[in-house]
Amino acid sequence: MSQAPNLHQLVRQFAHPGRLDAIFLRPARREPVVQVQQVEALVDRGLMGDRAAEKTPWRTGGNKRQVTLIQAEHMPVVAAFTQKSHVDPAWLRRNLVVSGLN
Repeated sequence: MSQAPNLHQLVRQFAHPGRLDAIFLRPARREPVVQVQQVEALVDRGLMGDRAAEKTPWRTGGNKRQVTLIQAEHMPVVAAFTQKSHVDPAWLRRNLVVSGLN
């Protein structure tokens, strides 16, 4: 009989691959986000076309937050918390909507 894996063993491998569900760019502050199918990631900057990547880094190693993420699995929780039947990920202004990751 095989022994159940411990936590250390579990975190050393992915249980299954995650998925990128959506990509959003924020062209400017308070402007609507733009959904795109693909984007170039700039080292220490962020996503090409996103306002975070356009900022001049004030420290070595780039800006503090180059890319923002939200888990698709959290969207129903956000909807319930805000008493909405549905929450569009674009409303939250995150760059990447991912699922299947923890």
